[in-house]
Amino acid sequence: MSVSSSKQIYKCFVCGAGGNVFTFVKDYEEVSFVEAVVKVAATIGIDISNALEHSGPSISKETQKYFDIMNDATSFYSYQLKTSKDELVGDFLRQRKIDETLIDNFQLGLSSSQNQLTTFLTSKGYTYEDLVAINLVRRQDESFSDVFYDRLLFPIADHKGQVVGFSGRAISANNSVKYINTSGTPIYSKGDLLYNYHRVNDREMKKEALVITEGVMDVLAFYKAGYQRVIASLGTAFTPNQAQLVKRLNTHVVLAYDKDAAGLSATYQIGNLLSENNVKLSVYNNTTSLDPDDYQKEKGSNALIETINTAKHWIEFVIEYATSLYSLHSYQSKKEVVSFVFKHLARFEPFDQTYFINQLADLTGFNNIDLHNQLSNVDKVTTRTQPLKNKRRVRPKSTLLRSEEEILSLIINSKQAAYYFRDELGFLIDPDANQLALMILETYTHHDVIEIADLLNKQLSNNQLDILMNLDEEPIAQENIKDVLFDDMKHIQMVAIDQQIQDLQEKAQSELDINQKIKIGKEISVLVLEKNKVRNKEINDETI
Repeated sequence: MSVSSSKQIYKCFVCGAGGNVFTFVKDYEEVSFVEAVVKVAATIGIDISNALEHSGPSISKETQKYFDIMNDATSFYSYQLKTSKDELVGDFLRQRKIDETLIDNFQLGLSSSQNQLTTFLTSKGYTYEDLVAINLVRRQDESFSDVFYDRLLFPIADHKGQVVGFSGRAISANNSVKYINTSGTPIYSKGDLLYNYHRVNDREMKKEALVITEGVMDVLAFYKAGYQRVIASLGTAFTPNQAQLVKRLNTHVVLAYDKDAAGLSATYQIGNLLSENNVKLSVYNNTTSLDPDDYQKEKGSNALIETINTAKHWIEFVIEYATSLYSLHSYQSKKEVVSFVFKHLARFEPFDQTYFINQLADLTGFNNIDLHNQLSNVDKVTTRTQPLKNKRRVRPKSTLLRSEEEILSLIINSKQAAYYFRDELGFLIDPDANQLALMILETYTHHDVIEIADLLNKQLSNNQLDILMNLDEEPIAQENIKDVLFDDMKHIQMVAIDQQIQDLQEKAQSELDINQKIKIGKEISVLVLEKNKVRNKEINDETI
């Protein structure tokens, strides 16, 4: 690996990775760019975490108003729970061992009657329209009533801890609807949030696996058992946005969903999505039909923790799930199981593959060697589930023209050259190279000098990053810059014209109308003349 202290960039000639100090930390530790900046700053004793936390886009007045309403609703519900004398509520909390510590930690609340919250919030000056907009109040003909009543309330927060919605758990066993959640609002989108997510990134927790459950009571069950790094998806659906939230934590994940048919299906669907996002997975080892909440109540806290400590490998679960889908009663069903498992096993390393192929061989009776051969034919486009720092990333070589690479190198090192390029040509053929050129020109509107390391802090594709990292470092003599730049721009113009000519020739071949063929031929003739004009063009005396 080559490190340039003067340019503040690095380039690995083994795996092709490259960038500056921030991209190195971002890729090596698999964290977001902002987290990488915070980590780098911390190495020199500067804490900028709070500054970055508040450096995002400003919140609109309307959004802030909705946040204020949610905060007031949370406080109201909390007060209702702490002052309640209702025996049914007290029995509910005692049976589930929800004590004051849990109530305070999760800001739990109570909605005890149908219109209390509506009356409270409107008395503070909030309008019915705003309360309906964030799904705290519903309109019924000409009247309004609370969305949540006779329920234990669990505030749902965004990643910063701001309450944006609620999950309401029925208190009475006679209530046929066990849970109701806030529906989509301007500040709440279920597919973009995970319950308790804002609490699980504490440094002290990072050594523990992240447990993902279905509901809020399951989260409390793990808390009661002494395990706090747990979140819930508030249902069995899981979105790509939620998968990205999990991936951002850069941690091992244990799925702890119910063991009924719906729960097993959810475990598979969610696990598959996370696996595709290169998240290392396990599935908790619960051999009963109990959900985590009931498991903790019946088996105890130690037993619940043991389901995490003895969690199954993701492929072990996939094999069990495939067997439940297809059984093993026939040759065809055994083939279905193998095919199903191989789609997932292809993402793993050879050692893992060998281990689970041996399991499949024992399970199906198929020959080990035959199974190995079959797996080798499976499309392995899916990224292996290995930490980035333990694998080589081979990126495709750039298809840039030599003249495009040279132009980028010249305009990065000279503002005058960049403006000459802008005025005389202004484009490159390769889309990524063209985007970089525009980025460089835009940067020169604010700066007189550009460092490649600074460009790497921008949002770049992998190909754009490769282009920057592979630009020539050999400087061109000042007196030769204009000649080189002029020749490169001429070459790009002629290549662009050649592409237009080729496109027209292909169009003419497929054209049946003779008049259209003649018209295309004339267009080609004009382009040939234009190309000759570019070829014969000579540099003027203007200096860079």
